[in-house]
Amino acid sequence: MMRRTLRFAGGAAVIGTIAAAAATAQTTTTTATQARPATAPAGVVCATPPAYGPGGGMGPQYGFNGGENAKKGNAAKVALTRNQLLINQRISQAAIRRVNAVQQWLDAGVVGTDICGGALAAEDLGGMTLSTEPAGPLPKPPTPRALDVKGVGGGNPGKVKLSRDQLLINQRISQEAVRRSNALRKRLETGLTGGDVKDGTIVANNLRQGLRIMKAPAVTPAAASTTVLAPKAAGNPAGIRLSAGQLLINQRISQAAVRRSNGLMAHLRTGLNGSDFRVNTITGVDLAPGVVRP
Repeated sequence: MMRRTLRFAGGAAVIGTIAAAAATAQTTTTTATQARPATAPAGVVCATPPAYGPGGGMGPQYGFNGGENAKKGNAAKVALTRNQLLINQRISQAAIRRVNAVQQWLDAGVVGTDICGGALAAEDLGGMTLSTEPAGPLPKPPTPRALDVKGVGGGNPGKVKLSRDQLLINQRISQEAVRRSNALRKRLETGLTGGDVKDGTIVANNLRQGLRIMKAPAVTPAAASTTVLAPKAAGNPAGIRLSAGQLLINQRISQAAVRRSNGLMAHLRTGLNGSDFRVNTITGVDLAPGVVRP
C-alpha cells in the first residue's frame, strides 16, 4: 500500500542461478531479527551488479567515497577568490538537487519495475501462503524510474561576494546536503516497507526463482518509511574566517555531499533489492493481478 506524502523534500547483470525445489506450501513466518543476505542471492538480476546488505551499502561498492576518507587537500593550492567560492556553492547546490531527487523518487512510491528481478524472497512477504516449484527462466532486469534532478536555478552569480557571511551560507548548504544524504541512507538501511510500494505493482518477475504465492489475504499494511533528519549541529559561526583554509573545508564538505548523493542515486538506478525492505512488510495489496496462483 502506498501513502503518498512528502516526507521532506547499462546491460543486465545476472547473479547466479537457483535449483528447482519440490513444491511445499508454507505460511511466511520470518521475524524482524532475521539476518539479511550479505551478498546477492542466486538468481537475482539487477540493472547493474547490486551492492547488497542492509540498504545496499551506498558506498565504495558503487565507486563513490562517502567522504569519510577524503583527502584533506592543500590550502596553499586553493585560491581565496570569488570564483572559487562560487564553484564551491554550485557543488553544494548540485548535492541538494540530487538528494531532493532521491527523496522525491522514494516518496512517489516504489513500483515493481524499480525492483531487481528475483529480488523478493519469503522473508520480504507478509501473511502469505507460499510454496516452492521448479525454477523457470531467469527474471528480467529492472527498469527503474528516472531520477528527476532539477537544473540549476537562475540566480545571479554577480551578487555573490567573497565574504565571511557568504562562506557561512555556503557551508550551511553543504552541511544540509550531507545531513539529508545521511538521512536517506539511514532510511534505506532501516528498510522500506510495503507502505512505500504502490498497490498492485509487484509482479511475478520480482519474486525469487521457484517461489510461488498461493494465498495473499488482505492484511493491514505497514506504514511507509520516512526520512528522519538528525538534529542540526550547533557549530560555531564565530569561528568561520575568510581564508583559503576555510574555503577548502567548505569544498570538502560539499564534495562529500555530492559523493554520498551519487551513491544513493547509483543504488536506485541499479534496482532495489530484498535487503532494502523490512521483513514481512510486502503484503497482498502490493501484488499485481495474476501473481497469486492457488
